[in-house]
Amino acid sequence: MTAAYGRLRSEGYLKSRQGSGSWVTMPGGHRSASDGILANSGIDLRVAALPAPPLLPQLAAEAVEQLPRWLDQHGYDPLGLPPLREKIAARFGQRGLPTRSEQILITNGALHAFDLLVGTLIRPGRTAIVEILPTPQP
Repeated sequence: MTAAYGRLRSEGYLKSRQGSGSWVTMPGGHRSASDGILANSGIDLRVAALPAPPLLPQLAAEAVEQLPRWLDQHGYDPLGLPPLREKIAARFGQRGLPTRSEQILITNGALHAFDLLVGTLIRPGRTAIVEILPTPQP
């Protein structure tokens, strides 16, 4: 293992600092995926995210129009903004699962949601395994 790390360091694929660990690098420094390492196929392989949907500018403009109605308060609701929770509940209802907005909790993302679930359902010192299934497409 030590020889493998040594070779990766000597070829420029690994950098190490005593007390800080080791990390992967590219020989000759950082290069972006679009600078000839990968053919430009229209897919940015540096980011694991889809491009913004074409409807995003319209949705953003509508959100900006509605912004003043939220400026008379701090704008934070621990469960998520009520209109968003209502829309999500309605969407579940359309898909055959009757849902009330009180049953919806908006999180800052998947990791926030997992943190809340683990903190609520798993006792300290216990092990939990999580599997993320692909979202079914309508």
